[in-house]
Amino acid sequence: MLQSENDFDKQLFELLASRGLAAAWLVDSPQAALEIECRQLIVDLTFQSDLADYLSANPVISESIETVLAQLAFSAGVH
Repeated sequence: MLQSENDFDKQLFELLASRGLAAAWLVDSPQAALEIECRQLIVDLTFQSDLADYLSANPVISESIETVLAQLAFSAGVH
């Protein structure tokens, strides 16, 4: 029996919440809650500055994200 994507997301967030992480997203619609939080953060100038500073101090994070995106693009046949 296949789970719905929302049920699967809930299970993942339950696991994270049991470890003390991401409890705020343990709601009926985790994707919607996550999207709302991302939309709030994207307009928060203090967050933007803090994030830029953090990524500058930890370049491995940006490099890892670029690598994952390149792998996804390659898998999708994007040139």
